[in-house]
Amino acid sequence: MSSPSYGIAMVASGPFPAPRGSQVLVRDLALELARLGHRVHVVAYASSGDAPDDIPGVRVHRTPRILGGGGSFGPRPWRLALNLALLRTLNRVVRRHAIDIIHAHNYEAPLLAYVIRRFSGVPVVYHGHNLMGDELSRYFERPSARRFAGYVGELLDRTVPRRADYVVALSEAMAAHLRTLGVAAERMQVIPPGVSWPADAGLSVEDDAYPGAKVIAYCGNLDPYQEIPTLVQAMPEILRSEPEALLVIASHARDAALEATVRQLGISGRVRLEVADGFDAVQRLLRRADVVVCPRTSWSGFPIKLLNYMAAGRPIVAAAGAARALGEAPLVVVPDGCEVALAAAIVATLRDPANGARLGREGRRRVREAHDWQRLAPRVVSVYARVLATAGRPAQMAGACEKVLQKAVV
Repeated sequence: MSSPSYGIAMVASGPFPAPRGSQVLVRDLALELARLGHRVHVVAYASSGDAPDDIPGVRVHRTPRILGGGGSFGPRPWRLALNLALLRTLNRVVRRHAIDIIHAHNYEAPLLAYVIRRFSGVPVVYHGHNLMGDELSRYFERPSARRFAGYVGELLDRTVPRRADYVVALSEAMAAHLRTLGVAAERMQVIPPGVSWPADAGLSVEDDAYPGAKVIAYCGNLDPYQEIPTLVQAMPEILRSEPEALLVIASHARDAALEATVRQLGISGRVRLEVADGFDAVQRLLRRADVVVCPRTSWSGFPIKLLNYMAAGRPIVAAAGAARALGEAPLVVVPDGCEVALAAAIVATLRDPANGARLGREGRRRVREAHDWQRLAPRVVSVYARVLATAGRPAQMAGACEKVLQKAVV
């Protein structure tokens, strides 16, 4: 007897695809579900660039472009308009494509999915990528704004996950916290993120872009919660012990404030801020790096970059918050926000390449065993089966929902 094929609307309130952890998770999971024979529709914002729609086996439905907000990340005023457009787009997909389940990622998307569920009866799986009580305040500098954002974040944590038909948490730490907020254990499962295995598993580099340097690398976005200034501010201490050290920060965009910090510290010659031209460029840097770093102290999310670091076989120095999602893992862990400890750990790792190689091998093994999408995607499908076996499916009312939404969205 063949397995059922589900119609899945995978909705995320962000541009898609994009070189960021959440969007990478959505893309990779969608691809694997399509490979398993399911009908996958990704619903997301309009892309800020020229990202292709041709994701094999996956249909991508984007909102219309809205001035100023196509590529928005983080709190922005125009996200309200973007999310209203996303609501209409999601409703249209549910109504026209025989959707069995809505798989909503992060926080705004499930709120929209609950509206569609109210009219259509299509159940919602909430995929938690982080906790807003932990992360939202990190986007603000003023103490009053941080306090208010923290309150809003905690309110979202207490309300959004509980309303889902089922919850997927990325880590045991996240699941434990959600249970304290009222999410029933029988309606939640921990499914860690997978990672795409590097096309080139070898670690040799033909053309060394950093000859003679001991390369310290960070690869990822530069949002405030990543706390990259902590890493930059650790560099003067590192250079006192290792003058040949070179910090390479590779991201999808430049950051003027970070560049100014580098100049103020007088270390411009030993720090490179590079715009990575796709995942292949990131892989080349990772294969060259002597040590890779994640200074993020936010504990509730799951830094996908750590999995990429591990898949590349690199020794990793990580802040305790970032490392928490992995549990027991082959990382060098330092206290959150401590530049001195971060510098000391990086220097020690640079000076012990044998131990670094051992950590790299263990990391690659861990990724193969615990973060392979071919093993994880069937677990997601089992969640769908469980939800659909128990969910009531009232008569479809998506047409009425469409009329309401047409009036609500210009």
